[in-house]
Amino acid sequence: MKKIENKSFFMAFQDEQLIVLNDKCIGEISRFCQLVEHGGEVRVHRFSDTAVLLELRKENTTKRKQNFTVTFPSLKVLKQENWKYCFPSLEPFISSDCAEYDLEYSTWFPMQFLSIFGVGGRVLTLVSLDETQDRKRFYLNKTSDGEIYAKIYYQGEISPQDILVLQIVLDIRDGDWHESLCLYRQLWEKRHLSGAVSPIWLQNSYVFRQWFLHENYDDGIFEKKSGNYCIEEKLQEDQKALGGVDYVQLFDWGQTPESGRVGDYMPWAYLGGSWRLAAGFQYLRSKGVRTGLYFEGYLISKSSRLGRLKGRIWQVMNAKKKYILMLERLFGRVARGLKNGIRLYITR
Repeated sequence: MKKIENKSFFMAFQDEQLIVLNDKCIGEISRFCQLVEHGGEVRVHRFSDTAVLLELRKENTTKRKQNFTVTFPSLKVLKQENWKYCFPSLEPFISSDCAEYDLEYSTWFPMQFLSIFGVGGRVLTLVSLDETQDRKRFYLNKTSDGEIYAKIYYQGEISPQDILVLQIVLDIRDGDWHESLCLYRQLWEKRHLSGAVSPIWLQNSYVFRQWFLHENYDDGIFEKKSGNYCIEEKLQEDQKALGGVDYVQLFDWGQTPESGRVGDYMPWAYLGGSWRLAAGFQYLRSKGVRTGLYFEGYLISKSSRLGRLKGRIWQVMNAKKKYILMLERLFGRVARGLKNGIRLYITR
């Protein structure tokens, strides 16, 4: 049995099994659970005063590519008062409800961390440092017994004579989900930015909000009957929930019933005049909030003027020069098609 200790917690493990995890403030929070499912060698390294680095190594000794499926880590957090959690999906769930979440790493789950907090002012964070395996899912389940299961599933290929290495930072410190987000940002900042400089308008924009004018993920901020925008109310709602807003992007501002969501970007008659939207932007900027309008990079509504004029000849074709017609599968097909020689990708 191996042991590792820092200023924040103590853990003991043997092979692939976690024997015990003791937080120095609130006591035992996990015991007798598999750190990895479906094989591999687990190593645990000191990382900081509040964290350890969990490392999984899985070797392919054959001369062929080897498919793998692995769960790492697989952690059970014991009932301790009433745990809360943050599952940072596109619509983040910050809750203490008994519920189960399972999402693929993608637009719908863009950040690689899980956060469990709310007991004794402490927060446990799992951060994946993986940059190579795109096919992974993040899972969190708070059961009716008050336990929380946190897992990350990976799928992929290991090249011949190669070693798969997956790394997870397990951190326990004072705080809540805000500290988890800060840790994730700190660990990934150099990996994402490495020499790149953000545009001035995006620098120090920490809380980035995407709003909808029309019904989409919410009711939207534009009231068609009155022609008014609920910008002030929406800003106050977000500020209360998040503690502040640095940047607001309007996603579907170009949408009209006749021309669809993307393509023409001339919605002013439908919206009651451009001055209304401009006034809303002026209000946001007076509050120190930066603003932007989203333009679609590769989709055009068929009903738009541009779509009627150019949509058919610009539509996505696969390697066999056949048109891809199903919007529901567009994103996956575009990703696969790029590898197979897609020429243009403007469609809807």
